[in-house]
Amino acid sequence: MTKLLDIAVEAHGGLDRWRQISSISVAASITGAIWFVKGKGDFLKEVVLTADTKTERLTVDFPGQDKRAIFTPARIVVVKLKCSELPGKNLACGCEPRIEPCHADVLLEHANEKDTMN
Repeated sequence: MTKLLDIAVEAHGGLDRWRQISSISVAASITGAIWFVKGKGDFLKEVVLTADTKTERLTVDFPGQDKRAIFTPARIVVVKLKCSELPGKNLACGCEPRIEPCHADVLLEHANEKDTMN
């Protein structure tokens, strides 16, 4: 590590503490004139961002909007949180064998999880 990075890591509890953390969540409102210019004025108002510290994955929850966006290096997925029609069904896809979950895996994950937004 660089000297500056060493100082920053130590200031926040050291590398051992960092290794204990699996994710970091932030409630935020990301607004400003540029979003209105793009026609998306309040698109990121009152969101919850969760960064996975072990893998390259960012989840953006939109409370009250019944949706979640998941960003990974290979894929961006936006899903409906309440997938009441999916539990108990078999989903299949034509994705090539992979290490990272495909879109069917992501849909099943959200269809079978409890409501985490409330």
